[in-house]
Amino acid sequence: MKHSLIPALAILIALFSACKAAGEHEYTPPAQLEVLPQNARVVDASYDDVWSALTSHVGGDLFAIGQSDKDSGLLTLHFTTTPFSQAITGGQWQATFDNSDAVEGQALWSDAEGPRVTIEFDGDYVNYAEQYLGGVLSGSIDLTVTEVSAHRTNITADTRFSLVYIAKDPATGSPTHVEYFWSSGQRCQMVTTDEDGKQVTRTMQSTNYVEGQIQEVLGDLFRGEA
Repeated sequence: MKHSLIPALAILIALFSACKAAGEHEYTPPAQLEVLPQNARVVDASYDDVWSALTSHVGGDLFAIGQSDKDSGLLTLHFTTTPFSQAITGGQWQATFDNSDAVEGQALWSDAEGPRVTIEFDGDYVNYAEQYLGGVLSGSIDLTVTEVSAHRTNITADTRFSLVYIAKDPATGSPTHVEYFWSSGQRCQMVTTDEDGKQVTRTMQSTNYVEGQIQEVLGDLFRGEA
């Protein structure tokens, strides 16, 4: 998925100007997941049959095959989703920004210009990052194939996530990249500075959607025990 940062940055500039005059926001972090995603499966098939089936059928609308090395048993898949909240969650975000009284094209911080903007958002923080902060979500799954016996093979799926978006540096007024990286079953917490210059914590984690999808694909391809 490709995102143009220029339009997003123009909106972001307007938003940061707006929140000084008329802006409200409230953040609630996501609840800790109680059930960890399943990531391993033993199937009743030979190593060669498993590898052939994976490389022939695991790619699709959600997954794209990247690195493939049969000798090591490593097959890497790449994915993203729209909306972001299908695969990940950053908690609940309620925000209102309104600079409709500003002069169109008025010079704002960093000698940039921005349009008049009115935004009311109530949803997952990651969708806000996707829609208004130039967010980019990318993920990968390392499928590791290991022979158990002549007709039994183990498949382990290790899933990783990356979310990158633009925020404002309150000291300089310049845009800066915020980057989150984490693995399935974990949470990523980062302390950043919000529009009012206050220290805030943002939390990211998986929804288990992607993990469930890859296990569903494996279940459709092979019979065996989880």
